[in-house]
Amino acid sequence: MRVIKLFGLTVPPMGAVAMCYVGLGEHVFGLCYVVSKRIRPRAKRLFRAAYLTGMSLTAIGLLTALMITCGGTASVCPPVRLGERSCLLSASVGALWTVMTMFVERCTNPLLNLGQPTGIMVRTSHASAVLVLWFCMAYKQTAAVLILSLLTTRRALALFPWANQQVGRLIKLVMCVHMSRVISHQCDDDAVPKYAVAALVAMVPL
Repeated sequence: MRVIKLFGLTVPPMGAVAMCYVGLGEHVFGLCYVVSKRIRPRAKRLFRAAYLTGMSLTAIGLLTALMITCGGTASVCPPVRLGERSCLLSASVGALWTVMTMFVERCTNPLLNLGQPTGIMVRTSHASAVLVLWFCMAYKQTAAVLILSLLTTRRALALFPWANQQVGRLIKLVMCVHMSRVISHQCDDDAVPKYAVAALVAMVPL
């Protein structure tokens, strides 16, 4: 419960972090562009492959742990397991890792020529998803697991765009059905409709 309370206490700071992330333009990372030009093409390809593979494997590990500890049912109204130590540990580590990789990728994208979009709309959608994730974690909402699943899936399947797209659509569909059940009060009493709606809205552009 202390970890859940900690998520609640850190919502305002996370809001500031999200605003900072959105406000950081490409000129802030000018040094990364300069260093990138000095890296040999062959070395850059090697570093890029190693980075993408490492991130994918890490995300697969986190996603697997999340599914094992927080999953276990095919219901769209699953029992909230964020109160369990194993589930809370997996979700907390995944949430912190997601925030860390947001900023790391702002540096590695120009440094290794990853080709990922970094426009203000993309940054806003990512920051909004993380902020909603923080709210859902603070209030022990099942939507937190679904948002985290989508964010980790995007990185776990980064090397397989078609599979990435299809699995992402499936998670969004599950979130949509879950939201409809929460709004119609068919799920657990702890499920808050406004957070379910916010989670779906945040997941749509991802």
